[in-house]
Parts: sequence; structure tokens; C-alpha cells
Amino acid sequence: MKRNTTVVTMLLDGEIQHSRLMCELSEIRANGLSENQARHKREWDAIQDSIKKYGDRGFDGQKEAINSTFTSTRESIERKYSKQVELYTRACTIKIEKEHLFLSITEAMPYGLTPQQKADLLEAHSTERNKAQEISMGEKKFILFDAKIEIPENLLNEDPRENEDFQDWILDALRHNVLFGVFLATEWAPDLEYQIA
Repeated sequence: MKRNTTVVTMLLDGEIQHSRLMCELSEIRANGLSENQARHKREWDAIQDSIKKYGDRGFDGQKEAINSTFTSTRESIERKYSKQVELYTRACTIKIEKEHLFLSITEAMPYGLTPQQKADLLEAHSTERNKAQEISMGEKKFILFDAKIEIPENLLNEDPRENEDFQDWILDALRHNVLFGVFLATEWAPDLEYQIA
């Protein structure tokens, strides 16, 4: 199966949880949780050694701090992972209904907006069902919002899973989504043959 076909089929079927990006995000989460667990064990063992040497007095605060740090770090890792999965799932979900492609688009947010201008801009890109959201890519901010695009007449009766022109048209439409760019770069990176120059 060609890579365009693979990606478009994955998006239409809502199967991005099996993508390289989602697998990498899951691996990052697992590594973060493992490192947090190892740090907690090291710190806890160090406290236990000190208790053996000096007795149990005065270490309650340190025990509590170690446990609190462990718990808050774990919750932070889980929150970040969950937010990223939710964000990329929204950004990479497409649907075809009748003569429209429904997708998420990103638009650059102008620099220097007041909080009220930013809120107004987000509201202008929102619907009752789908709220626009601000996302950051490095220092640059974007608005992620849902949109629909009319499918060209010559593609209306075609199957996007089989028609290469339809696949190209969908991927071209998704170029207006920086998060999809990250998804695609991750998905296709192993396919690129290159030499370091």
C-alpha cells in the first residue's frame, strides 16, 4: 500500500492511535513514568539509609516531600500525555460527509494581541460544538479550529481510499494544519532516504 493511501485510510478510519507519533508519545510517557519511579526509589532509599544511621526523628517532612513530588510528577506526565493525544487526535481526524471534507486547520495567531483580542479571535473560529483552541509550536502561536471544505466535483463519486488524486487533495488540504505536519513528518520519516550534507 502506498504511503498516501496508508495515511488517508488511517485518518478516515480514525486509527491514528497506531501511528508512529502516538507510539512515540506513549513511549515518552512510559519513559517519564519509569524515570519518576526510579528517582522516587533512589530518594526513598537514601532517606531509609539516613533513618538507619540517625534514627527516625526529623525525616517525616522529607518523606512527605518525596512522596508529594513523585505523585505530582506522575500526574503531570499523565496530564501532558493525555493532552497531547487529545490534541493530535483532534488535529488528525477527518471525515467525509456528502460533498464536504471535515478537518481541523491551524491559522497563525497574530503577535501582540491583548487577552481580549485573543479571546475574540478564538470565539470567531469556534462553533457551539467545536471550540477553537490556541496551540504553541515553539514561540509561534496558532489557532486550531474545525472546518469543512467542499470536495471538487471530479472527486465526489470517488473512494478516497483508492483514488490517488483524492488522497493528494486531502493531504494538500491538511497542509494547513501544523500539527498534521508533525504527524506526517513522524509517520513518513523512516521512508525518507537521505545523506547528511
